[in-house]
Amino acid sequence: VKMLIWVPLLVLAPAEAFISPSLSRHRSIGGRRSHLPTRSVSMAASSTADCVIVGAGMSGMSTARTLAQQQPDLSVVVVEKDAAPGGRVQTDNVDGFLCDRGFQVFIEEYPMAKRTFDYKALKLRNFLPGALVLKGGEFNLVSDPIRRPQDLLASLLSPIGTFADKLKVGLYRLSCVRSTEEDIFSRPERPTVDFLRNELKLSDSMISSFFLPFYRGIFLAPLDRQSSRMLSGSS
Repeated sequence: VKMLIWVPLLVLAPAEAFISPSLSRHRSIGGRRSHLPTRSVSMAASSTADCVIVGAGMSGMSTARTLAQQQPDLSVVVVEKDAAPGGRVQTDNVDGFLCDRGFQVFIEEYPMAKRTFDYKALKLRNFLPGALVLKGGEFNLVSDPIRRPQDLLASLLSPIGTFADKLKVGLYRLSCVRSTEEDIFSRPERPTVDFLRNELKLSDSMISSFFLPFYRGIFLAPLDRQSSRMLSGSS
């Protein structure tokens, strides 16, 4: 929960919860390890501040910086329960495996992000389009041949879905590329799972092995609660 309190407040929290710029620790931006300025600040058992921000994720730190820039006379404290800032934009090393917290996809065209972040300093990198799907003990490629034509043959030979499924998805992908936002939002809206089954007529195997886990990870909702328009807009 992110919360701003604009009046003096009694703060009770462990010393490591108070974050201010100084020392660097390794964190991740967009699924990569990077540096975020952090320091544990020792404070008395109780302190007062003009503003307390609860949560040192991207929203909390961005708010703190904006306040510092626009209201330099205010005393601002950021309270974080974790050992380091970053919220869900972090990578944990678990027995040698790098595990991202959250779905680390970042869209650069967000107006607020453009005003907040220094893209050149972050050194963002693009993800390859598509996914590796585990089936039969092996990872199988499902890619976008429009953006990665070199992956066309591997995607066609992949056991994920039938050849007919791939042909239908390819034709649908081409129609989405040629569509405007007005075209997409003028179409009838239905649950994504119904659209895949009844409109595109994809096999249950294709839906369950690729579309269900992939789009549930993106939109954080089951396919029957997702809009077919969002599928078109993200294709």
